[in-house]
Formats: sequence, C-alpha cells, structure tokens
Amino acid sequence: MSRSAIDATRFTQTGPYAHSKSSFRSAKPASSASPSSLNGETPLEKVARLREAARRARAQRLSRFDRAIIVGRVWADRAHRGVVLFLMGSTGMPDNFLIIHGSITLKLLVLSKFILESIC
Repeated sequence: MSRSAIDATRFTQTGPYAHSKSSFRSAKPASSASPSSLNGETPLEKVARLREAARRARAQRLSRFDRAIIVGRVWADRAHRGVVLFLMGSTGMPDNFLIIHGSITLKLLVLSKFILESIC
C-alpha cells in the first residue's frame, strides 16, 4: 500500500517550536521514560498502532458506494494499463514484421541477381 505524505507525518514527533512551552520553565523534572514505553510499546509500534486506528476510522466514514468507487478505480487503472501496453505492443509488432520482411526480401533479391549474373 502506498503511503501519502499525510500518513508519513501524522504521528511522528516534532521538534520544539517558538510557540511551544520550553522545558526549563516547568517546575517538574523531565521524566526519563516516555508514557508509551511504560506500556511496553516502542515508538514504532505506537506509530503503527495509531496509523492503523486512523485507517480504520477513515474506512468507517466511507459509505458502501465510496468503497465501490475506490475498488472500481483500481480495476479501471489496471484495465487502462493493460490496454495501453497491448496497444504499444501491437503497434510495435507490425513495424518489426515489416523490418524483418524487408531485410529478407532484399537479401533474396540480391541473391537472385547474383545467381543470374553468375549463370549468364
């Protein structure tokens, strides 16, 4: 499944910004363990879990008609790709046939002239 830019940046950590509170102003000391590590979950697992939850939420918002449209687009894309490849191949084959036929015909013509000159 291809990922969009939204999926790639949705649940990743971001750096400090000018509008965020700085850590030296807070009176409470910074904890060494993140809340997600307390659950025994790595940051990658958390990102995967949150992405899956977001994907499920998007899937629930889609109606049956929308899902049919998405599936139809996938099949239409595959059919279009097949037709384009068929047309490209079918236009290339006659050219190759004509090139091969022309070279064989020319070779036979030259050979027949050579044989006629050697006899006479």
